[in-house]
Amino acid sequence: STHSLSTINAQPAQVLFTPDGSKIVIPELTTDRLSVYNVNKNGTVTGPMINESNGKMPFGSYFLSSGLLLVTEVGSNALSSYTLSEKGILQVISGSVLTGQKATCWVTTTKNERFAYATNTLNGTITIFLISNSGALTVAGHVTSTPAGIPTGFPMNIEVSQDGRYLYTLNGNQGTVSVFQINDDGSLAPLQVAAWTYFQYFGSQGLAVLN
Repeated sequence: STHSLSTINAQPAQVLFTPDGSKIVIPELTTDRLSVYNVNKNGTVTGPMINESNGKMPFGSYFLSSGLLLVTEVGSNALSSYTLSEKGILQVISGSVLTGQKATCWVTTTKNERFAYATNTLNGTITIFLISNSGALTVAGHVTSTPAGIPTGFPMNIEVSQDGRYLYTLNGNQGTVSVFQINDDGSLAPLQVAAWTYFQYFGSQGLAVLN
């Protein structure tokens, strides 16, 4: 089946399933909306339930196991957290917590879900957020994607290893992956910038971490 987003001009940034698989959430980059669809047993969807994003240009999104939804906002350079009702209605918990950086794009969390990491592509940085028990967000600090002495990497997609010990981010302008150790306090210790080419280029976008 084929379903429209909120308008024909919407630019979907990501398709994200809820933890139980009953719904999908799609941030719409150009409409400042978050469209929610119900997933039927045969895999088709119904909807959307259209929600207004708290900030401008919602982009990357991530669900915690509790159902808490995190959404980055490229236009606001911020991260928001939401709860999602059975009817597909989003309720803001922390609205547009500013990173103070540029082009806040992708987000992930530690395995214990106490910390979130958001990439700021144009600054070459990663913002660390503390997640409270209620889902409220607080900025805890920043780290550069590439260490001093290495050309600035523009971090894009970001993932945590299955064992929860390492964080990986793709530097889309270099064709490299930065590797960090995740410390108990959520801070990141740089370990490696892995390269598969000696030529800088733009175009790398996605990253997946397997077992």
